[in-house]
Amino acid sequence: MYKKIFTIIILSLILLIPSYSFSSEVKAHFIRPADLKTVGQGVKVYLGKKYIGKFWHDNYGVIETKKGKHKIVTKVGLSVNLPVTGLGGAKKFKTKRILENSNHYFKIIFKKGKMMMPGKHEIIEITKDEYLSLKEKSGAKEIKYKDK
Repeated sequence: MYKKIFTIIILSLILLIPSYSFSSEVKAHFIRPADLKTVGQGVKVYLGKKYIGKFWHDNYGVIETKKGKHKIVTKVGLSVNLPVTGLGGAKKFKTKRILENSNHYFKIIFKKGKMMMPGKHEIIEITKDEYLSLKEKSGAKEIKYKDK
């Protein structure tokens, strides 16, 4: 008798509780709009130690990863050294982000250094609408991933 009542209660709770996605995977969307100051720079993006790919102007990329705290890094390496980017081109940028939602959207922007010091390509979180607008407006192309 108790088993039947317990089973009925459990089944009714399952039907009444809204379903949530308990997935441990998240998607991180990155886009790099065109910027004349950094025309010769391809930005390498890393999520933790995993290399995502190289972002040139009007490129986007999507990567799946686990939920949690992640380090996001941008590097440039050798590039055309324009006076607007500083004497050393662009330096490495690091940030830590907690990825909890199923989708996160990021934009890669160039922050100019002080005087003639090198700037850096920063990653800022944006809304889905802003991401889709940038992607549509620029006609962005998907990057070539290292693993694909």
